[in-house]
Amino acid sequence: MRTSRLYDQRCDLLGQSSHWVDRRHLQTLVWMVIGVICSECISLTKWGVYVQSRATFAQSHQRRFSRWLHNSRIHVYRVYSPLIKAALAQWGVSEITLIEDTTMLWDESCLIRLSIQYRGRAIPLTWRVWRHGSSSVRFKVTDELASVQTFRESGERFQLEEALLDEKSHGFQLERSEICSVPALSRLCLVMALTTLLLSTQGQQGVATGKRRWVDAHWNRGNSYFRIGWNWLKGCLHQNWKLFPSILLHGGVDPAPAIASIKQAQQQFKREFTVKSYRFAA
Repeated sequence: MRTSRLYDQRCDLLGQSSHWVDRRHLQTLVWMVIGVICSECISLTKWGVYVQSRATFAQSHQRRFSRWLHNSRIHVYRVYSPLIKAALAQWGVSEITLIEDTTMLWDESCLIRLSIQYRGRAIPLTWRVWRHGSSSVRFKVTDELASVQTFRESGERFQLEEALLDEKSHGFQLERSEICSVPALSRLCLVMALTTLLLSTQGQQGVATGKRRWVDAHWNRGNSYFRIGWNWLKGCLHQNWKLFPSILLHGGVDPAPAIASIKQAQQQFKREFTVKSYRFAA
């Protein structure tokens, strides 16, 4: 019953996009997002146990998800664009840092993604999957960027790796999906993007409302908003908590920057060099 309640709340959040040809497409998407959160991986075979429906067999759920990913009537950008624009509606500052990330999948497809750097992590803005044997390819940014006023690209590699840490090493692991169809991969990226957006905004609101320590054992914030949101969603499932009602992202300075430990925080103030003086005998 708790999964069903979470499903209803997610339908309300994701239903803000009006570009659904069939309401059942939205319903399947919500179950896929719940499957990602509960199983902590991209695997159609593992998502089915979290679905509440009349279907009994695991293969039925797997076919349902596969049909959704291969359904040409589901237009990725028409669904995602209204949601990410709504999330940025109260950004509050004129500058946004963009991150361009390229991922090769099985040496035959290339995923190029443009994300917003948000308080140390990356929120997907737009993406494209190509049938291409190399990561050295660029794409034209689509209409999702129309509402962004000022851009500044992130040029430091260590910042990029840190920003994508949740999704690549601690999160979804797209490479394990074993899906090779380019359109299906693009729709799977939609599932990942919506999950990232929802978890990050849930984590942000958990911190803003003073509930961070319900899911984060650190004295100061030690987890990313993404991970805090992930734990909060699990609390909604098992502790009868409620989802926060919006998907707004707020720009500007992070009011509660993450500090994994006091020792780690002090490390950044240490000298990175030493000065030695020598006196040579005449």
